[in-house]
Amino acid sequence: MAAALLKDSKTRELLLGCSFQLFAPDFLSEELGKYSCYFAEKLGKTGEEVKSALEELFERAKIVQVPRTECEAFLPFGIDASPDLKDALYFALALKLGIPIWTNDKKLKKQEVVEIISTQDILQGNYCVPEGRYS
Repeated sequence: MAAALLKDSKTRELLLGCSFQLFAPDFLSEELGKYSCYFAEKLGKTGEEVKSALEELFERAKIVQVPRTECEAFLPFGIDASPDLKDALYFALALKLGIPIWTNDKKLKKQEVVEIISTQDILQGNYCVPEGRYS
């Protein structure tokens, strides 16, 4: 996500100009902050540029960070559904809210419990972004 904000891209355009609500577990901003040095090094940017991009993301994108406690009842289902344990809370949140997960991570499509859509799906019109909720 941070990489998309540091270069002109369709993902950046969608994130910063989206008319739909995005949802994420409440640790998202903290997790992205932890990796800011990694992002800076990988992208040839300064730490300040990464920090600024992350601040822009949370100011302009419509991201509601949902507390883990609100998803815990769905966590066992998220763990079962997610091909990668580190993504289980995202799956739990999607199951709780009845919404798809927007990701370009192809391995997450290897399950049939939660709908996974990519940036390409949105851009090609393969998925119409509904008004309202989105993860």
